[in-house]
Amino acid sequence: MRWGSGWVRRWDTKCASMTALQSDNPSAWCKEHWIHWRAVKSAFSVETQLREILLRLKQQKDFPHETFEGSRSELLRQCLCLGYFTNVARRSIGKSFCTMDGHGSSVLIHPSSCLFGQELHLDWIIFHDVLVTSRVYVRTVCPIRYEWVKDLLPKLHEIDVYELSMGREATEDAAKKLEKRNDESSITEAHARYLERKQHRLQRKGT
Repeated sequence: MRWGSGWVRRWDTKCASMTALQSDNPSAWCKEHWIHWRAVKSAFSVETQLREILLRLKQQKDFPHETFEGSRSELLRQCLCLGYFTNVARRSIGKSFCTMDGHGSSVLIHPSSCLFGQELHLDWIIFHDVLVTSRVYVRTVCPIRYEWVKDLLPKLHEIDVYELSMGREATEDAAKKLEKRNDESSITEAHARYLERKQHRLQRKGT
């Protein structure tokens, strides 16, 4: 699979976790391969619960049955869109993307992503988390198609993603800190502190 970044790593982690459970001593296998055993147990506990819920739902007469023509990777990505449609972004200017959550935040793909440097070949993406530094980055990115989310995007107007995730406050705080750090008075004060520290170092060397 070459269609994602963090999503591929998660798929690899799932395969490794399954191998661990099939081994004679799962905890020792995880330790040998630098995998957190408790995280593996927690992940499979959640998967077991989801399987049980799905089995109960499938027994209902009105359970929807759908067919999908496409590769397994496309099917998986389309399923991810259903769960992460609040984290959809489309390419804007250059290498930046614009979130479709109603706030239109400008974000960049984090350099740690496998898709970093391929922005010009991407139109739509979903992401898992946001990293705010002097810029706003998205990580664990996966390319998607517009037709997979076009019917889901109107649902974003029914909820406020930032109110749920506190993302608005984090972004605004980072912007305020960056603005304060770059204003003239802050630069002057920082320069004065630097000169003061330099003077102290020279005095200590002289003594």
